[in-house]
Amino acid sequence: MPIARYRCRRDGKTFSILPRFFAARYPGNLQQLKDLVVAAEAQGAWQAAKNLRASEASSHVDSCQWLRRRKKAVHRCLSALVGLLPKTLVRGILQLRELRRTLGTKQTLLHLRRQLEGRLPQLAVPIGFCGASSSRPIS
Repeated sequence: MPIARYRCRRDGKTFSILPRFFAARYPGNLQQLKDLVVAAEAQGAWQAAKNLRASEASSHVDSCQWLRRRKKAVHRCLSALVGLLPKTLVRGILQLRELRRTLGTKQTLLHLRRQLEGRLPQLAVPIGFCGASSSRPIS
């Protein structure tokens, strides 16, 4: 899906208006990202990468690293959200497959994004939109 970029006339910065279901700074949507991470949690990144043919990866090692980067980003984001949603996120539940059961939804990341809508500019990617300049899109 093509995404339009706009330029602020005042300070020259560019921005996009993304549909809610897209993963910030990652290709694809939050559901696809969640499915990848759940597979990596259930099978381990090495086995999940064997079952996955990531179009960006040229070898099994590349696929495994590609998958681990996504899993690490999601888990880092969940760790940061523990303080914001103490009733929803308990320190022990940082696995998406467990969190999916706790929330009672298969669209776990989208559900969290909706709950934290007012804080998205301050939250880490892929749920929020804040990221250091060194954390460019990981393809």
